[in-house]
Amino acid sequence: MVPYAEIGFDALFVQAILYGLYLATFVHSLRWLLFKDEGWTLKGHIDWLILFTTVSLFVISTADIAISFITTRSAQPGNIPLYDLAVNTAAEIIECLAAVLVDGILIYRCWMIYARSWVIIAIPLILWLGEIPCMILGIHLPGQTSYIALMSFYCCVIATNLYATSAIVLRIWRATKESGDTKDDLRFTMRIIIDSGLLLVLTNLALLIAFIFVPRTPYAQAPQVIISAINFPMSGITFNLVTIRVAQQRVMRNTEHNGRRQSLSTLHFKVPTNPGNGFKSHYIGNPDTAQTGSGSISEDVESGK
Repeated sequence: MVPYAEIGFDALFVQAILYGLYLATFVHSLRWLLFKDEGWTLKGHIDWLILFTTVSLFVISTADIAISFITTRSAQPGNIPLYDLAVNTAAEIIECLAAVLVDGILIYRCWMIYARSWVIIAIPLILWLGEIPCMILGIHLPGQTSYIALMSFYCCVIATNLYATSAIVLRIWRATKESGDTKDDLRFTMRIIIDSGLLLVLTNLALLIAFIFVPRTPYAQAPQVIISAINFPMSGITFNLVTIRVAQQRVMRNTEHNGRRQSLSTLHFKVPTNPGNGFKSHYIGNPDTAQTGSGSISEDVESGK
């Protein structure tokens, strides 16, 4: 049997490490959200929805680790209710809010990628709306009812992630069959979505299993507390990684495109000016091409625009 104070310190240690990783991704994502791809000039158009969500997750994550630090430091033998109530109330509110925010943006991206089709997002939207009452009931109701509500909440989170991620991946996979030389770009975007979605599903599934099978006593909740300390930062980390990796891929795509244009612009071709006058040398540049499906989809994944 692991003492409750030791459980709290172990969970705080794990959470602090992941919070440091989260901070690195947060700062990096702000760079791509606020500044142009090259240099440090502010963007003319900022995606305020994604920026608001990114900053909100930062505030929530910082508040969560601060609460965990205070309650863990205050936990003393014979004072189990302090640790139990503080963490299971304040931390659960914060962690549930983070999951609701991330799922909302995931559904929004799915909606944008499918050209604002409400039919496509009907199921995940219903599941997402179901997360909110489950969160409220899980926080306010006592005992067994609270655990049932929280288990229902994480079931909705997992189902929402699975559905929306699968729908986005399916849309990108279909686009790869229709595109020509942009398949690698689309597949890279597809891997980003799969990686982030799979990570969220696995951590939430582990927490759900802990809710179901771990006895509901303060001394026996070590697996649940540790997994929760891992699961919560993952929401912010995966959210930021999608922004970072899609933006970096966009820069690589634009760099390669500009390189091809420069190489083509230096080529000389002799074309006839009119019959009988021989040939005249012209520079043949690379005309602007229409935006490919890969570029559009990548931008939808990144910002929903």
